[in-house]
Amino acid sequence: MIRDLDPGTGAATGVETGLAWRLTAHTLVVRHPDGAAGPPWDVLGLRRPMCEVFTFTPEGPGRFRYTAVIEAGRVPRQPPVSGTMTRSGPTP
Repeated sequence: MIRDLDPGTGAATGVETGLAWRLTAHTLVVRHPDGAAGPPWDVLGLRRPMCEVFTFTPEGPGRFRYTAVIEAGRVPRQPPVSGTMTRSGPTP
């Protein structure tokens, strides 16, 4: 499960289930097993797993800058995006 939080209030703004993810060093990969709806993801009528690949750069305690790309079949399907993320919960 992945929970989206409002950075100002900390309130949950969305919850996604049925996803698989892995975190290694400075990379987070979120796998969407059923892919996404719509022509960009439904190539030749085949639904492919889709992955969001985030690369992180630390900006301070519990805060990270990221660049991310969506891949289908390991091929980028859109231009990269960037932003910031904040760790929620206890800091190790």
